[in-house]
Amino acid sequence: MQFDPILIERLIQHDDLAFAQFYEQSADVFFRYIMTHYSLSEQECYDILSDVYLKIRQNIDKYDEKYTFWQYVRTILKNH
Repeated sequence: MQFDPILIERLIQHDDLAFAQFYEQSADVFFRYIMTHYSLSEQECYDILSDVYLKIRQNIDKYDEKYTFWQYVRTILKNH
């Protein structure tokens, strides 16, 4: 999954509109990733998805730009 570098920069700057845009662009993909890789109910997947977005938002300052943003997000998804 590719993310716009400008959007990523805005996320790092804690731009609320950028986070809303990021959510709209990625929520379905992330939800399907969780459903595909884990044997959980739909509600459990939504709960995890909510937690993942919270972790992304709270820890965006820890994003290391030598990796792709998708690698950063996927690591959070897998570790949660």
